[in-house]
Amino acid sequence: MTVGGFILALNALLPPSNIRGTTCVGDTTAGLMITWDRSPGAELYDIYLVDSAGNKTYLATTNQKYNRYKHFDVRAGQSYTFIVSAIKGDTSAESAPFTITFRPSWFDLTRLNNLLFLIGFSAVFFAYLFIARRGIPMSIRRIAGLEELDNAVGRATELGRPILFIHGLSTISELPTVAALTVLKHIGRKAAEYATKLLVPNNDPLVMAASQEVIKEAYTEAGRPDLYNEDDIFFVSPEQFAYAAAVNGIAIREKAGAVFLLGYFYAESLMFAEVGQSVGAIQVAGTSATDQLPFFVASCDYTLIGEELYAASAYLSGDALQIATIKAEDIFKLLTVIIIIAGAVAETIGWKFIFDLLMT
Repeated sequence: MTVGGFILALNALLPPSNIRGTTCVGDTTAGLMITWDRSPGAELYDIYLVDSAGNKTYLATTNQKYNRYKHFDVRAGQSYTFIVSAIKGDTSAESAPFTITFRPSWFDLTRLNNLLFLIGFSAVFFAYLFIARRGIPMSIRRIAGLEELDNAVGRATELGRPILFIHGLSTISELPTVAALTVLKHIGRKAAEYATKLLVPNNDPLVMAASQEVIKEAYTEAGRPDLYNEDDIFFVSPEQFAYAAAVNGIAIREKAGAVFLLGYFYAESLMFAEVGQSVGAIQVAGTSATDQLPFFVASCDYTLIGEELYAASAYLSGDALQIATIKAEDIFKLLTVIIIIAGAVAETIGWKFIFDLLMT
């Protein structure tokens, strides 16, 4: 009996312990963050609010991973009492009542981890800016698709065929379009140097206007403003497949020597790439649309994958400050991957400290 009672005591569900509270601030997020030490074996936690008469009001249920609850219905200077109940099957164990007074403060300590990450990223960012301003050489790994831009323009020139630049379907406010305009300026400058016709059909009027200004500036910088023709950058259609059909017709009739597919694409991506392949054009594609990348990889000569398109400006210009920002982002991404891997390992073996650190 004694041995059985000892085993039963070991298996008994313990109530949550070390309950503590922190004041959270914000225009819409002010409240009390209640945290507690996990109960071994607990599957769920029920949180209750206790009034002055000792009556309990159910607030919420969290699973065994989340040992915290945020209570929003608070008033400055008022005290609140909470009870946390650990649950396992039909068994429950309540904590002792915990009372905290809500006092608004300037800092939300529950988001301290966000501040630390921001400080860390800023430190890395400004360190690389300092390196760039000191003139210390920095480089980005070779990106084949960007290296071949000039060769593609040169091949179109040798063949006596025009260059076709396709933005995709994103608007001027979207990042892929902005990145594509940077590459377009570089291509426009080379096209002006080689006196090669550059065609840019558009499905958005604002993208068309931006493209006209970018190419006009590129031709001026190349010393050939006389070759700029505004009619070569034109509006086609805002409809997806009407635009795709028109662009494919242009590629076939003009027998494009080089096709650049840079921007954000949808189902029309393979239509563009197949037609470009059929007319014998050298094709360079780039997009952040992951579901369209396989089609570009299969049918284009070179493909910029995801953020390679965004790095184009720094890569093509060689500007030290732009390269510094790319370097800082890469370091922070590496640290993020390390934290994710460490968190997965820690969660697998039952260590919760990384999970708690990242929780807000």
